Amino acid sequence: MDTSSPGHTWGSVMDGHASNTPAFEDLYRRERAFVLRTLARFGIDEAQREDAAQEVFLVVHRRWGDWTLERAPARSWLYGIARRVAATRRRGTRRREQYLRLLPLSAEAEAFQRGPADPDEALTRERGKQALCLAFERLDEGKREVFELATLDGRSGPEIAAKLGLEVNTVYSRLRLARAQLVDEARRLHGRCGVGA
Repeated sequence: MDTSSPGHTWGSVMDGHASNTPAFEDLYRRERAFVLRTLARFGIDEAQREDAAQEVFLVVHRRWGDWTLERAPARSWLYGIARRVAATRRRGTRRREQYLRLLPLSAEAEAFQRGPADPDEALTRERGKQALCLAFERLDEGKREVFELATLDGRSGPEIAAKLGLEVNTVYSRLRLARAQLVDEARRLHGRCGVGA
């Protein structure tokens, strides 16, 4: 991929909010291809790689004042950031897939036994899954973390509290609020068809 093309500048990424640091611009132009290759090595598929690279450079931009060449070479710093971005993206993908697997299988198994599903029913089910995924992504980090640990990892309230350094009552409160928000948000997004109820 040609990193010197005019469409691949930090200014084009930031839509007019580019850094005033010429050194940052130079780093972006010089190391963009390295970051893309690194993300590919970490398993980020081609369709997601450009977005992941932009995340890497947004972190670099935000932390630009923290980094000096004496602390670490630029590529080492970029490699570490790319590794963390890739890990976060893989975790998010895994969590979404796990969450979709938690949807009731009885309706799907029943539909399989009946034969080909009604196209409208299949579309409704797919829209419901999409609404649930969107609702899940809209949870704030605290609620999502507690919900994932309880639902996906099967941890108890006291285990979650110990892991996150929270009070047990806070864990149960966040879990209750997360479940309520998921149901409300999924219903709103799916037109009140009862997804998540």
